[in-house]
Amino acid sequence: MFSINTNLGAMAALQSLQATNTALTQTQNEVSTGQKISSAADNPAVYAITQSMDANISGLSAVQDGLSFGAQVVSTASTSVSSISSALQTLTQNITQGQQQGLSSDQMNQGINGVLQQIDTFANSATFNGVNLIAGSTGNGVSSTSLTVLSDTQGHSFTVGGNGTQALNATSAGLGLSGLSVSQTALQLSIGANDNTLAFATNGASSSTVTLQTGNFGTALGTTTGTAQNPGQKWIFVLNDGTTNTGIDAALNTAVASGTIAGAAGSVFTDGAGGAETLTAGGTGGAITSLSNGNALYTYTTAQDAQGNTTQQVNVVSVNVKGLLGAASTTGANDAAHTSIVNDLVAAMNSVGFNAAVDANNNMTVAGNNLDTTAANNTTAIANVTITAGTGSVAGSQLSGAQAAIATVNGAIAKLGTMSSDLGTATNQITGMQSFTSSLSDALTAGVGALTDANLATESAKLTSLQTKQQLAIQALSIANQQPQSLLSLFK
Repeated sequence: MFSINTNLGAMAALQSLQATNTALTQTQNEVSTGQKISSAADNPAVYAITQSMDANISGLSAVQDGLSFGAQVVSTASTSVSSISSALQTLTQNITQGQQQGLSSDQMNQGINGVLQQIDTFANSATFNGVNLIAGSTGNGVSSTSLTVLSDTQGHSFTVGGNGTQALNATSAGLGLSGLSVSQTALQLSIGANDNTLAFATNGASSSTVTLQTGNFGTALGTTTGTAQNPGQKWIFVLNDGTTNTGIDAALNTAVASGTIAGAAGSVFTDGAGGAETLTAGGTGGAITSLSNGNALYTYTTAQDAQGNTTQQVNVVSVNVKGLLGAASTTGANDAAHTSIVNDLVAAMNSVGFNAAVDANNNMTVAGNNLDTTAANNTTAIANVTITAGTGSVAGSQLSGAQAAIATVNGAIAKLGTMSSDLGTATNQITGMQSFTSSLSDALTAGVGALTDANLATESAKLTSLQTKQQLAIQALSIANQQPQSLLSLFK
C-alpha cells in the first residue's frame, strides 16, 4: 500500500536508527569510563558486589596507613634501642677500666653517669607522634607507651609495647642501672654455707621465698619515693613444687580474675622477713604473665602518680621447682635437690631482669633491677627455710667490685635484649601484614576490574561498527522519507 500517512520504510529505518544510537551511547560510555558496569542500571547484582569489594579495598588502604605508622613507631624505638645497646657496651668498658690502678674512681664514675644520661636521652627521644614504646611512662611529650595496630578490616589488632607495669622501659632506671658506679654492689646469698642442714619449703603458705626490693620502694605499700620511670619495686620469688599450686598460683589467679588484690583473701605465703604477705593490702590487679620453665609472674600496682603512671609495684614470681617438695632435706652439702632448686631460682630471677649466678657451692650472686643491697632496705633474703632443728633464713650480704658492677650491666643488657626481641617480633609482624594487606588489596582490585572493566579492544571494534550502522540508518531514513514524494507523479 502506498500512503503518505503511514511510511513503513521510514518507521523501520527510524527504529533501527534509535537502537543503533542506544547501543552507540552505551559503547561510548564504556570507552570514556573504561567500565562496562558503572552504575546499578548496567547490572544491579554485579554492581552491588563491586561496591562491597570497593569498600574492602578502601578499608585495606586505611589498614595499610595504620601499619605504616606502626612501622615508623617501632623503627624509631628500635633505632634508640640500638644506640642504648652501644652505650651499655661502653659502660662495660668503662667499668673494666675503672678497676685499673692509677685511675680516678670519681672520674670513671663521672664517665659512667654521662653514659647513663645518654641512655635516658636515647630512650626519651624515641617518640613518634606522641608514642614512645621504650620510655616506660607517659608525660613530657609522651601520650602513650604502647601502640595498637589494626591488622585487618574486621577490627582485629595487635599491641606493641605496654602500659602501666607492663610498659617497656629502656631508661637507665628501667634497665636497673640507677646508682651504677665502679664500686657497684650486688647481693650475695650464702646458701652453700647452710646447704647440708637446709630444707626448702615449697608448698602454699609455707613456701620459702626470696624477697628483694629497690631502695625507693618505701617501708610499706603506698609509701614510695619512686617515679614514673623509676618506680619502687618489690620482688617476691615463691618456691612452688609445681604439683600443689592451691596456695600460690590459684590465689594469684583469683586476684587477677577479680581485678583487684582483694580478690585473694588472706595470707598466701610469707615474705622474706618471715611476715605474712597478704594480697589484700591495696593495689589494683595486673595480669599473670607466663614465664619459662612453668613459672608465672604476677605484677600489681600499689602507687601511681597524677598521670596514672606506676610509681610502686609488687612483683610475685611463682618458681616451679619441679616437685622437689621435701626432697631438699639433706645430710650432705650440694646435693642434687638443692642444686636443682637453686638453679630454678636463678633462672626465674634472670627471666624477670635480674642478673643472677650461682657458683659450684650453691652460693648465689644477684645484681640488676636497681636492687638495693643495704640491710636497711632489703629484708632477710630467703625466709621460711628449715635449718637443723628450727626454722631460719639464709642471710644476704653485699658483694662489691668489678664483678658486681659488670653483673649489673649484664643484667641491663639481657633486659634490653628482651625489649629488642619484642620490637623485632613486632617489626616482622608489621612487615608481614603490610605485604599480605598489599597483596590482598591488589587481588580485590583485580577482581573488581574483572567484573567491571570494559574490553576496550572489543569496544573499539563495536564503536566503528555502530558508527557505520548509524550512518546507514540515517541514509535509509532519508530514502524512506523521499518515497511519498514519488506519489505526486500519479496526480500529474
